[in-house]
Amino acid sequence: MREGWFGLGWFVRRAADAARLAAFYQQVVGLPVLRQNDGASFWVGETVAFEVATGGQPAPRYRDRSEAPCVPVFRVTALARVAERLRAAGAELLHEPFERPSSWFAYLRDPAGEITGFAERRRTSPYPEDQEAWRRWDRGRLTVPGIPPLPPHFQSLGWVVVRCADVEAVGRFYREVVGLTLLRTTATSQVFDLGDLALLEVAAGGMAQPTPADRTAVSNTFLFRVDDADRQAAILVEAGARLIDPPLSVPGGRVAYCVDPEGHLFGLQSRSPDSPRPEDREAFARLSRAGHR
Repeated sequence: MREGWFGLGWFVRRAADAARLAAFYQQVVGLPVLRQNDGASFWVGETVAFEVATGGQPAPRYRDRSEAPCVPVFRVTALARVAERLRAAGAELLHEPFERPSSWFAYLRDPAGEITGFAERRRTSPYPEDQEAWRRWDRGRLTVPGIPPLPPHFQSLGWVVVRCADVEAVGRFYREVVGLTLLRTTATSQVFDLGDLALLEVAAGGMAQPTPADRTAVSNTFLFRVDDADRQAAILVEAGARLIDPPLSVPGGRVAYCVDPEGHLFGLQSRSPDSPRPEDREAFARLSRAGHR
């Protein structure tokens, strides 16, 4: 990852009825609320927030996860129990939990029609990030001062999956232009490090998305924590990225948005060291302990 980039900071899901969607993630999924606005912001582990906001486009009725262009996936420790709780609370699961090498997966369709995933990685997984996730879990559930705990068996937001027509071209963009570290490749995907056990998976099965007019037109996007959104956006543009929203001020910070070669939106956000938000305070505390100033 580039110097001055600190990993995944936010996943944003937009819908016409943000209040209804936020209520679903609070009452059914059980995510702890950080702030309420037209929707809400939720804590999803480490220093990452899941924000529900107004905007986006109506989602098609995806038959399967592979049809959705951008999907967040949570790490959990007991998928069968999580799936049972979600179903009992009224969530629409796309199918029963299913097995893949080193993993069990389940996916739900939320009230906006968007897909959210849950994955239990086996303790015998060969991947270092999975082994570290279990080590952290065994030391005790993660807590952050000022934030209620995650639901039972939830570890963190573990993956952002973007579906692409040309995995090689999109993967090359995230590797060479964005500067992410490639961890591994398969016949159908490339997996990148987003920091703090979070991963970006560029996977086959999607199609190029129309270039958005601005960030509010996109239903799903993810943002990086960076030291200076203006400077880092300029570096990306010089490297070949396309800027959608130039850097602008938001409460407590600055943000800019770019698109990858197939129209998936991602953002860069820098936060003020004086931010009162607990996830920001925790992020700055971690950076200080790691020697960043």
